[in-house]
Amino acid sequence: GPLSFIGLFLLSKYRVHENVVMSCSSQALSEELYRLCFNLWEEGVVLFPAKQRDMEDVVGFNLEQERFQSESYNRVADGRSYLLFSSEEGLDTLVRPPGVSQAAGFRLVPGSSQSKDCLVEALASWGYERQDRVTYPKTFSSRGGILDIFLLYSEYPVRLEFFGNTVESLLTFNPLSQRRVASL
Repeated sequence: GPLSFIGLFLLSKYRVHENVVMSCSSQALSEELYRLCFNLWEEGVVLFPAKQRDMEDVVGFNLEQERFQSESYNRVADGRSYLLFSSEEGLDTLVRPPGVSQAAGFRLVPGSSQSKDCLVEALASWGYERQDRVTYPKTFSSRGGILDIFLLYSEYPVRLEFFGNTVESLLTFNPLSQRRVASL
């Protein structure tokens, strides 16, 4: 139908011109075009949904929206090509808190120097919730020289082990058993 033609046309523009933003009249249309294009060519096809204000108080509901928004933001910010779908309302959505730029992110590797307190403060400002133990996405836990972070769209949380302000190790772990899954 007509949506298939539009999807193929947009994919061809994306492949030739690299970056395309498709602002749709409704969220439903942007999601339908996104699914169509993603199923044909998933590399670089992203959806930036509008935040549903009526569901803000439902625990866990906004995580999927935030994951899509975060993927879109990161794709645009890192300079890789993209075909982005959104509604007009979605494009008006603030992704990061005012005054927090992409440069405010962190790149951590074993041996890097970084204050754990600074990371905890940043996580809280980005909307991560402090918990005794991380068991679901967008939470973190800090105790002694250990900082556990369950990133928004990760399968497993990440554990950072510090010695002073030096990252000694990074690993993923099973939140139920607390056993290491893989070193990073």
